[in-house]
Amino acid sequence: MAEVATKRSVEPQQRFSLPLADFAHQIRQPLSALDALTSYLDLIIPEEDTRVREQLLRMHVEIDHADQILRDGMRTLGAYLSVPILK
Repeated sequence: MAEVATKRSVEPQQRFSLPLADFAHQIRQPLSALDALTSYLDLIIPEEDTRVREQLLRMHVEIDHADQILRDGMRTLGAYLSVPILK
């Protein structure tokens, strides 16, 4: 009987956590690609090209900011739904 109750309490968590984790992954995927591309451009753009370097720095900051918004939102949703989503 306790096994059935435990199974029932896990199912709602899985029902919400898996789609939310998938959503986070789908958003993080392009953010990671943008971050990798920006890091690569950091390597190949000459130091003296300050205008481009400033834009690359801005891109890094905005990518980090978007990732932080995603993390905060997922934690808030997880807390609201009582579902562990992100570590």
